[in-house]
Amino acid sequence: MDKIISFDIWDTIIKRKCHPEEIKLHTAKYIVLKYEKHLKERYRNIYEILKERDNIEEKICKENKANGNDDECRIIDVFKKLQENIFKEEIADISEELLKEEIEQEKRCIFINPDILPVFEKYKDLKMYCISDFYMGADSLKILLDYLKLPVKIEKIYSSADYLLNKRTGNLYKEAEKELGIKP
Repeated sequence: MDKIISFDIWDTIIKRKCHPEEIKLHTAKYIVLKYEKHLKERYRNIYEILKERDNIEEKICKENKANGNDDECRIIDVFKKLQENIFKEEIADISEELLKEEIEQEKRCIFINPDILPVFEKYKDLKMYCISDFYMGADSLKILLDYLKLPVKIEKIYSSADYLLNKRTGNLYKEAEKELGIKP
């Protein structure tokens, strides 16, 4: 059996030059600037959009937990519901557009944590995986890691958004162990 090592992504491999809420505020500003005429009057304010988004995330997490998963959500589900709540009328689905914009803003704000580089070097002969509690799935996280040109190969990313399981409960670790056929 191969020896492996797993890493968290945020604040372990990747750091931001800003608070994470600033990324969400950027997305809210994008919505206001691009879709202002479609917004309900109340949501022509980026802070009201952010508050609504946070409320939606919390509600979806509770629903997922009630359905037997952990209290996690997928960003696309959040954006779909946000769109329903803030626009005056129904418009074409912009959830993928918002995800792309948020990923682009993340790219503008992220950098490799310099403290991880010696760790990568030390464990370079092991297969490396990432296990992350985040509302973006592995595909989006891979885009961010690829953008940073990590000096190592990440075999697979386990994101709480893909499994609706998280690290806090230990369930995301258990899922990775099961898929990889390993014991810690």
